[in-house]
Amino acid sequence: MAQRNSKGQFTSGNTESRKYDTPAKRKALHKAYIAHCEAGYSDDLFEECAVKTLKSYWRDYPSDFPSDQRHRARAKRGKLIYDVGWRGTMGIPITYTNNQGQIVKADRPFNPKSWQFIAMNILKWTIRGDVTSKGKEVKGETRVIYLPKELPDNYDEIIKPSDARTKSPTI
Repeated sequence: MAQRNSKGQFTSGNTESRKYDTPAKRKALHKAYIAHCEAGYSDDLFEECAVKTLKSYWRDYPSDFPSDQRHRARAKRGKLIYDVGWRGTMGIPITYTNNQGQIVKADRPFNPKSWQFIAMNILKWTIRGDVTSKGKEVKGETRVIYLPKELPDNYDEIIKPSDARTKSPTI
């Protein structure tokens, strides 16, 4: 039995209120999560339970939630989202499976901006100009540096950063 504190609240280690308390229920939860990912949906949209709860199940019951299956389902989700963007960009008709299990062609034109936001949210993509290699935001002005097509024989001909504002690049 889990311990209660002076206010009557359960302390850490409480597992009595768990909805998925048997291996069979956890297996069904895992199967639902895999189907959810493979359909291309974000983890935040999983309806069975909260993502935080799901992660605690993964930690507490690793044998009921094989990590290789989660990885494969997430890869399929990424491939699906990427494929939709690629097909839309190339002008190839986009097909999907409707509620009756039939494969149908999308009746609306591809919206690249909408797809970009969906891909950025689900796959955690960022616009490369906004972050550094260490994941920090770039602040201040952006500088464009022009590099010559060929390096000169003499080092003195190379434009130094202090001279970059006064000299025009040779292209």
